[in-house]
Amino acid sequence: MEDGVSGAITLFVQPHVEVVINIRPEPVPTQLHLTEEMIANVEVETNTEPGSEKETVACNTQHCKVHGGWSEWSYYSNCSATCGGGDKHRTRTCTNPAPSYGGDDCYGSEKETVACNTQHCKVHGGWSEWSYYSNCSATCGGGDKHRTRTCTNPAPSETVACNTQ
Repeated sequence: MEDGVSGAITLFVQPHVEVVINIRPEPVPTQLHLTEEMIANVEVETNTEPGSEKETVACNTQHCKVHGGWSEWSYYSNCSATCGGGDKHRTRTCTNPAPSYGGDDCYGSEKETVACNTQHCKVHGGWSEWSYYSNCSATCGGGDKHRTRTCTNPAPSETVACNTQ
């Protein structure tokens, strides 16, 4: 540019990144070399009026990646059994924050299952069928016959006996 002539040069260096260089009436180099660091951190000094002003130009305006984070675990569900072994579960979601702008999903499981009520179930004893009567204890004058049954239908567990009535 000739002495006393001013203007501006606009460079488009990346999509959505524009660098404007104001030319003042001074000798201007014929080639301008910009490094990536210079472009990423553009800060232009201008002297358009008497005194000095600092002008800041926006750069790197793209959204930052947001990696997903887990929410708190929910409360456990009810156990699927009251005894003999069941399971219960709890859940969480990948919403604290949700991944966005190319960020990674949460790592790990969204559901956790644990065993519960693993103690043996109590079994109340039940009587078996009666046996046949025995032979009479006397052949005349009165005697007794007896029969038996056992508490094995089912056998009790955890000391829950058969009804003794």
